[in-house]
Amino acid sequence: MVSVGIIGGGKAAALHAQTVVAHRGCDLVGIHSGPGASTDLAREADVEHLSLDEICQRSDGLIVAVPPSAVSDTVEHVESASGRVRALLIEAPLSLRRQPEISSMVACNLLHAPATREALREVSTMTPHHLQLRVQQPTPRWGWHQNLTQGGPARDPGLRLAPVLLAAAGEPVIDVAVHQTTDAARIDFVLQSERQADLIVNWSAESARIDLEIADEHRVVNVRCEPLPTFEYNGSVVYSPSENPFDALGFFAQLDRFVRCVNGGAAWPAASTSSAIESLLTEAIDRSVGNASP
Repeated sequence: MVSVGIIGGGKAAALHAQTVVAHRGCDLVGIHSGPGASTDLAREADVEHLSLDEICQRSDGLIVAVPPSAVSDTVEHVESASGRVRALLIEAPLSLRRQPEISSMVACNLLHAPATREALREVSTMTPHHLQLRVQQPTPRWGWHQNLTQGGPARDPGLRLAPVLLAAAGEPVIDVAVHQTTDAARIDFVLQSERQADLIVNWSAESARIDLEIADEHRVVNVRCEPLPTFEYNGSVVYSPSENPFDALGFFAQLDRFVRCVNGGAAWPAASTSSAIESLLTEAIDRSVGNASP
């Protein structure tokens, strides 16, 4: 049984807590929600609210779901603590000052969803000329969302969903271009083969919808998430979820992967991958803001 602790007290932390509690191979040992944060999640999950040092002492693996500004300090504290933590699962955006010494995965549950995995298996046999991920969501509440110099709307969706698009692309990114306003962003990833993969985000919708589309000369593959993901092949639904939403959305499979990481398996997707995407996005955002300056 792998002992898992959660650092965070918001919606993402709550989803992870429900997943760990329902997972047969994990034991939720406690939650640390940070200075000044509510302890409600620990109470709802019926586990102890622990100090940061205590949760490091009791956990084999830690799930970090804190605001971007707190990620780096939290990870560095975990590394400096004399605990037993062997792996981290970190919600993006990571905002790390350096790469963690502890094996670290970036949280991207949709990448582990059965519909996405089925689609990626099909895409692996294709040579796509069209790769696009479209996201519609309500306006986010984080304070720097409307500040383009701090990343604006490109920062969060780029880091959270880019791994799904780039897994479909199946090759390294060599450049990024960002086009953004206060309520929308288009991120163009230039691939090593000089193909392009596009992430298009709109933050003015009333409800969330995700649509991944990949096409070659003969096939069109779609993963649609509204709210549960389905897999479509040439316009026909070939996989529609009927199981628990935590299965359908990839939370259980992601936790399975994290357990393997705790036990010495490879971290996938690795935090280093997300940090590399963040660096490319930061450079592209700086260029776009500079070009827009009078």
